[in-house]
Amino acid sequence: MPSDPATDDQFGVALASGDANGDGRSELAIGVARRQTVVVLTGATSGFGSTGISAWSQDAAGIPDSTESGDKWGSGLRFGHYRNATYADLVMAAQGENSAAGAVTLIYGSATGLTAAGSTMITQDTGGVPDTAQAGDRFGYLR
Repeated sequence: MPSDPATDDQFGVALASGDANGDGRSELAIGVARRQTVVVLTGATSGFGSTGISAWSQDAAGIPDSTESGDKWGSGLRFGHYRNATYADLVMAAQGENSAAGAVTLIYGSATGLTAAGSTMITQDTGGVPDTAQAGDRFGYLR
């Protein structure tokens, strides 16, 4: 794993699986909400591989916004095919973003796995999304 466990880091608060690289094996995304991190284990022939483990946060290159205390980025996770039928993309909720107005970040799958290239953050202030962001909305809350 990319870091040592800590008391109440909420490792595993959210889990999702999907084939982000199109190899026929699912990756496992693990939310670590108090650390504002999502750990992704690469699918292997049997279970998950010990190589190819990645950790994502809002401070990663190409990911919109930045880590702020209380965002709870990774508190909800879903894989889905939002751009391409071959690769599963990952949506990560940040229910505490901007005074708990909430946000979701979408990163895309590719032949090499998840990539920050083209990733986007969506809030209720994003064009085409109904309503406006307000403290406490928890937009994107996934359970």
